[in-house]
Amino acid sequence: MTSLPMPQISRLPLLCGGREVEAAYDEWGANCGPLAIAAATGRSLAEVRSALTKGSGRFKGYTNVLDVQAALRWLDVRAIRTWSKPPTSLLERDLVVGPAIFMIQWGGPWMRDPRAAARHRHLIAFRYGWIGPKLGPRWVADVNIPDVWCSLDAWAGQIPRLLAPKGGDGTWSIGWACQLEGTRTT
Repeated sequence: MTSLPMPQISRLPLLCGGREVEAAYDEWGANCGPLAIAAATGRSLAEVRSALTKGSGRFKGYTNVLDVQAALRWLDVRAIRTWSKPPTSLLERDLVVGPAIFMIQWGGPWMRDPRAAARHRHLIAFRYGWIGPKLGPRWVADVNIPDVWCSLDAWAGQIPRLLAPKGGDGTWSIGWACQLEGTRTT
C-alpha cells in the first residue's frame, strides 16, 4: 500500500501549541490581529507585539489594515499584493499561493456605517500547503483555534457561524487581503 505524502507547510509555527497565544492574551491582550500577523510571517507574538506597538509594548486591543501594514514594514516583510474588498471566491482560487492575511467582514445592519462595520471584523492568516511540487490543502490560522492550522473548508464550515456577531445576518466576506512575500520549502 502506498501512502500519500503529508502536506508540507513551510514556516508555519503552531505558536507553541496555543500556549504562546494564551500567554500573550493574558499578558497584553493579543487577539486575532497579532495571531494572524505572527502566523502569516512566521514571527513570534512578542515580535509582532513590538511591531504593532512600535516598541512601546502598549497594544490598543484591535488591529486595522493600517496597523497590519505598519507592522509588516516594522518586521521587514514585503506585501506582494493587496486587495480591497476582494471576492470571497479569492479563497477558492489559486491566486493567493504564498502566506496571506485576510480581514473578514461580518455582515449585518452595521454595514451601512463604515465606523460601525469596522467593529465587526476579524483577521486570519491563510496559506497553501504543498504536496510535492503541487499546491495542496488550504490552511487558516485563527486565534479561536490557537494550537493548530485548520483546513479552510473546516474553518469556513464552522468558525464563521460560531463567531458571527449578534444582530448580524450570518454572512461574511473578505474585506481586505494581503499576500506576503514568501517561499515554500519542501
